[in-house]
Amino acid sequence: MLCDSSVFNSTLHHHLVNKDNNRFEKGIPIELGKLSQLNELILDKNRLTGTLPSALGELDKLTYLTISGNKMSGTIPSELGKLISIKNLDIRDYAIQIKESGKGEVQAKTSGEGGIPSELGNLVNWKYVVFENNGFTGSLPSELGGLRSAEALWMKDQKLTGSIPTDLSKLTSLSQLSLGKYYRFNI
Repeated sequence: MLCDSSVFNSTLHHHLVNKDNNRFEKGIPIELGKLSQLNELILDKNRLTGTLPSALGELDKLTYLTISGNKMSGTIPSELGKLISIKNLDIRDYAIQIKESGKGEVQAKTSGEGGIPSELGNLVNWKYVVFENNGFTGSLPSELGGLRSAEALWMKDQKLTGSIPTDLSKLTSLSQLSLGKYYRFNI
């Protein structure tokens, strides 16, 4: 079955799209950004490809978004920083795009280049921050210290470097912090 906007037409008036563990292919349609009443979007364990559409940032009532276990790649759109109601954002196994040196073409690799958008620090209701096995590079944005509702921050299996931001000390509700394997930091 292909994943296109017709797949979701019957769910336009529902608050939950649960399409996990199916065999949807292609990308997430940008039209999903028009589902203004959507609370939860679960697209785990499909065969989705392409990039995460920036139009999902328009879903200001979305509280739960998970796209783990697909074959998607690209950068994480900074527009996700507009998901003001989000409580659980789970993006695992997302291949970050990098340019192959000398070839001029973009290829998806789990251990690629790409950072965590600082705009995600605007998500003050975000409780469960799950970014695992994405190959993020660069530093952990200090803006994540603005996630005042965060109870869990899981960033393991990345290629982050630098210092752990002191602003993370503002996360007074945090009970789980996993920076784990491949995080190289200075104290």
